[in-house]
Amino acid sequence: MIAFFDFIVKPISITYGIFLYLLLASFIPVRDHLIWKVLAIIGCWQTSLMVIFPNDPFNLIALFGMLFATLLITFKGKLIETVSAVLILSSIIIAINYMTHEMGRMFFLALGNTSQVYESATLVLVQAIRVPIWAAIYLFFRKRLRQAFQILTVRMWLIVDAVSLGSLVGVISVLNLIPDGPSLWPSYPACAACLLTELGCIYLISYISASMRAQMEISNLRYQQAYYQELEQNQRETRKLRHDMNNHFSVIRSLLEKKKWEQALTYVSDLSQKLPAKTRTFCKNSVMNAVFNAKYDLAVQNQIDCFFKIDLDRMPELDPIDLCSIFANTLDNAIEASCALRDPKERSISVKARYDKEYFSYEIINAKENPVRQLDNRFVSTKGDSKFRGFGLENVKDVVNRLGGTMDVSHTEDTFSVVILIHIPSTLFNI
Repeated sequence: MIAFFDFIVKPISITYGIFLYLLLASFIPVRDHLIWKVLAIIGCWQTSLMVIFPNDPFNLIALFGMLFATLLITFKGKLIETVSAVLILSSIIIAINYMTHEMGRMFFLALGNTSQVYESATLVLVQAIRVPIWAAIYLFFRKRLRQAFQILTVRMWLIVDAVSLGSLVGVISVLNLIPDGPSLWPSYPACAACLLTELGCIYLISYISASMRAQMEISNLRYQQAYYQELEQNQRETRKLRHDMNNHFSVIRSLLEKKKWEQALTYVSDLSQKLPAKTRTFCKNSVMNAVFNAKYDLAVQNQIDCFFKIDLDRMPELDPIDLCSIFANTLDNAIEASCALRDPKERSISVKARYDKEYFSYEIINAKENPVRQLDNRFVSTKGDSKFRGFGLENVKDVVNRLGGTMDVSHTEDTFSVVILIHIPSTLFNI
């Protein structure tokens, strides 16, 4: 019987270790090779197994070290993301492991039988209780966390970390200061509060990221709305011209028959001014086409000479939020810098985007006048409210890094350029 209990306890513990791994993988990408995924599962399993005793700081330190090493070695998130995950999940592991272990200990003592069989059965019970707890946490948060580590800024993570750290320090203090005794129930409220706080942090992260993504999607819809409104306006103007075309031809013919050449030319010139602007189709993707049209119109309104060469029709479908972040932010920066030039003749923007041989390449070069300013390795906008500006290129860099690409920023006395290269396998996104 003892051998049976010892046999089934390992697969049970591996099960909730996998749920911990899946939860982590929901908001931090794992390194690509299979060996890293296996090592990540082993690390999560061993971390989730850690027994937390009162007045025993060694296991707490070991838990932090093991979880941090697992994330640092086998996952490829940024340092702030890794630290945030360690603070949040280590608190959850401490609370779950401590409470389930202590409840199992009290249940074992209540049986009044200290045989090894009962001890092994109690251990299996404790391990089994953790499986539905981790399964419930994973199933509730998995979809909510997918966008969190793609959207949240460093400042937001620092706020979340501050809340998590406060809860973590509180529960560790309670566990290390509570006196030894047969009943440790006073520590349960602190552990429960810690667990609820960290789960609340995860929910807050998912809620903030969902709200930010919704705002980005609204922005994309506005680009599309402006584009389709322009199309509708052009169609109305075209229908009006068609309706009056016979009358216009009659007037032109009459002027030509009377050999009033200058008046005829003037009439034709005036008529051409009323023709609707040509609808520009930069690419087949409706969202991207709307973005390019909106930014092109804004640039033309500001007397900026524009050159757009877009060849993305063969590119697999990507998240439009990512593409909009790349194109909209870089174009906004380019338009801003060009508008700073006092002479409109000197304003220019060159945009080249292409997908070829499974590589997406993007280059944007704009004229500039003001010197480039950098603060903490971040380019700073020349507009007002500088503390809220200059994050455009940082957002683009985050997207490029997440997609496994490279981004090069360079500048001369009178130009500023951004070059992006991302490998996008043609079979990766095909349905």
